[in-house]
Amino acid sequence: MSTNKFPAPKASHLRLVLFQKFPGTNVSEATQSTTEPALYLDIPITVLNSFSPYPRKFLRFLAFAVLGYECTIFRDNVNIGDIGDVVGCTVYHARSNTSAVETMDNMIDPYVTARRASTHTKTEHRYNLTTRLEGRDYTNIFGPTPPVSAVGTHIIPFARGSEWLSMLLKARLKEPSDHVKSFNDINDLRNCFLTSADLQLEFDAKRVAIIKTPNCILKMDDLFQTVRPIPDRPDSNLSFPNNERYTLHYILDPSQLGPTGFAYPPNIDAKFKTSTTIPKPPGVLLHYHYGSAVLLQWGNKAKFPKGSFSRPQAAPMVPAYGPPSVTTDRLAIRATLRQARSLASVSKEPSEGDDIDMGDVPYEEWLMMVLGVSNPDTRARLDEEKQAFQSAIQQWAEQVE
Repeated sequence: MSTNKFPAPKASHLRLVLFQKFPGTNVSEATQSTTEPALYLDIPITVLNSFSPYPRKFLRFLAFAVLGYECTIFRDNVNIGDIGDVVGCTVYHARSNTSAVETMDNMIDPYVTARRASTHTKTEHRYNLTTRLEGRDYTNIFGPTPPVSAVGTHIIPFARGSEWLSMLLKARLKEPSDHVKSFNDINDLRNCFLTSADLQLEFDAKRVAIIKTPNCILKMDDLFQTVRPIPDRPDSNLSFPNNERYTLHYILDPSQLGPTGFAYPPNIDAKFKTSTTIPKPPGVLLHYHYGSAVLLQWGNKAKFPKGSFSRPQAAPMVPAYGPPSVTTDRLAIRATLRQARSLASVSKEPSEGDDIDMGDVPYEEWLMMVLGVSNPDTRARLDEEKQAFQSAIQQWAEQVE
C-alpha cells in the first residue's frame, strides 16, 4: 500500500517531476519518496500527443523550457529514451544532463540580482511597433488577417521592462541554434511579432505558446504540422522560413478557447515576408514563454517563502555601456563614476525591508528566473562579467583621477 500523502495524477494525465525538492530546502532522503514533489507538471496526455509523434522526446523539451537546461527523462529510475508512448497515471522524473546543476545547493532570489533602480524602458506607441513589424511579418504570422487589423505582440511582456529582459537573457542558458547576442530593449523586434487581437489575448494569458524548431532538443520534423486552412493573399509575398519552424501550440484544449480555437488549427506554422532581413524571434524568448505557460496551466503551483532560501551576493547586470572612449567632459566623467559606484553596490546583501521593485511579475515567471540565476553555470558567467566590469571601471577611474 502506498504511503504517499498526495494525489496521484489522473488516468488522463502524466506527471513530470522537475524538482523532488528545491535546493537548500530541508527534506531528508528518506521522506522524499513519500512527500509531494516540490515542482511538477500534470500534463494532459491527449494534448501532449497532439504536439509530436515522439511524446517522450517532447517531455525533454518541456523540462528544458521550464528549467533552462537539458534533462533525461526517467520512470522508476529507468531512462525511457525518446521513442515510445507515454502512460497515464504515471510519474516521470527529469534529471539534469550536466553535473553543474546537481551541485546547485541554494536558490538565488532574482530580486537581489536586479539593480535597485526603476526600469528605464523606452516607451513606444503600439501603432509604431506594428508598423516596424510589417517589414518582417507583414501581417498576422499565423493567418490571413488584413495588415490594418494586425497588432504587435511582445513575447516578454512590455510591462516587465527592459531590465527584466536583460536579466532573462543572462539567466537562461542560450540555445546553440539561436546565435543571439544580448539585447536590452523590450521593444526590440526580436521580442515581438504580429498577430490578431484575439490570438494576442490567448498568448498573453499563456493559453497558447510558440515553439521554434530546430532547437537543442527537437528537430523540425519532430512536431506535427497543420496546413493553413485559408490561403494567403497572392500579393503578400509570404513564405515559411528556410530551415526553421515557428509552430503554434495550444497549452489548453482548443475547445476551451472559444472562437480562437476554431480560427487557428493546432500546430499551424508561422509565415514571414520572403525577402526580410530583420531577425526573427529567438528560441530563448519563445521557450521561456512556453515554460511559463506550462507552469501556469499544468504546474502544481509550487510555493516556498522567498526568505527560505539563501541569498548570496549576486553579480549586477552589466549595463549596455562601458567606460567612455572620450574623457574630456569632466562633468560626464563624474556622473558616470557616480553611476558606476551605485551599480557596484547592488551586490551587497539587502537589509531587512529593503524593497527592490521588479513590478508585478507572475509567480511562474519569477520561479523560472530563480532557477535561471541559481544555475551554477549562469552564476559563474555573471561572476566573470562582474569582475570584468569592475576591472574596467577601476582602470578607467585610475586614468581620470
